[in-house]
Amino acid sequence: MKITALLALVALTTGTAFAQSNPKDFLGYYEGVQLGSNSATVTGPSLDTTTKSIYPAIVLGYNIMHNNMLVGIEGFADYHKKSSTGIVAGVTFKAGKIINHTLVYARAGVKGDMPSYRPQVGVGLEHRLDRDMTVSGILTYDVINKDGVKRTNNNAAIGLNFYIH
Repeated sequence: MKITALLALVALTTGTAFAQSNPKDFLGYYEGVQLGSNSATVTGPSLDTTTKSIYPAIVLGYNIMHNNMLVGIEGFADYHKKSSTGIVAGVTFKAGKIINHTLVYARAGVKGDMPSYRPQVGVGLEHRLDRDMTVSGILTYDVINKDGVKRTNNNAAIGLNFYIH
């Protein structure tokens, strides 16, 4: 609920702050930290468990403009002590639009740990705080079926990104 409230606040403030913001401020290399919430479900022949946890994460990425759209690549590592799949790392591609001071995007990629890499999809918002810093909100989903066991993760994270200009 707190993450939903933060995303709503970011959406409501996009047109009111930092008139000097430039869409090019979202371009280039960035690094960041996140704090997320994970809901992990494991189901199988004799399994049906759900656990919830809070986790830290780090991200590294790069964004460019292409045909009036922002496109980027992001690598990440999450420490999910209680998730259905443990410590994970991955890479995602994102595409979105910059509206005033906010980047709205969709993302798709892979995440996991050997040998259980799996697809991940999600959506996100990134709101410019100043030329070099943004606050982000991300919702992601991934699932894997292996050996009759289905592992599902739903994540919501907030974070700070620092752009290197």
